Amino acid sequence: MDTFPITRSSKSRPYAFEVENAYITAGTAVRVLRTVPGVTNIQLRRPFRQSQYLVAFAFADREYVVVEPFGDNSRFWIGPKEPELGEGDVTPIEEAFLTYRPSLAFQVLGNLVSLHPFRRRGSTRHPSPRLPTR
Repeated sequence: MDTFPITRSSKSRPYAFEVENAYITAGTAVRVLRTVPGVTNIQLRRPFRQSQYLVAFAFADREYVVVEPFGDNSRFWIGPKEPELGEGDVTPIEEAFLTYRPSLAFQVLGNLVSLHPFRRRGSTRHPSPRLPTR
């Protein structure tokens, strides 16, 4: 799955990143987060509850969230709950999402919804372990 890193400058590590929500749900994001060492206290928003966060979790002694900006964006934003409090490195979390492979059904549906019908499976930044590299 492709990610879109967010940095404060070209030389700094990403403090947040985005993923296309056509390929992943909040529940799937929780399953991916459970695979990251150091991620704790994962809380998925309950159905029909008002909250601006889809998922809240702790990583490296900071609170992080998964948010769908404006409630109808095509991407989930994953980063610190309070980004103005300094730099945090989300590289381990981003790596987990880079290596995540949606099911074939989600891949086909996501490609159609995001208007990428001829896209190869896997990330362009991180080669799929299922596909041979040339």
